[in-house]
Amino acid sequence: MNQEVHRNIPPIHLDFIWNDTVKAKGIGELPFSCIPAAYVQAVSQAMDYPFEKIPLTARDVWEAEKRNRDLREVHKPEAAN
Repeated sequence: MNQEVHRNIPPIHLDFIWNDTVKAKGIGELPFSCIPAAYVQAVSQAMDYPFEKIPLTARDVWEAEKRNRDLREVHKPEAAN
């Protein structure tokens, strides 16, 4: 791995929390727990809106688009006459 890239990666910390209500899963499933967060982050970047919860619903995306549209209208420069 390129040293420059390696220095830019933030540290990742995992905490294992005991839970008696769910059947134990294998350690191999651990990488898949990052997928929902990566998806929400990608949508956040694409929409230029900071989503802060998972799961991300269609309503959340719709409301964020509406807020962004309203902000663009407020900050739209006046047309020259």
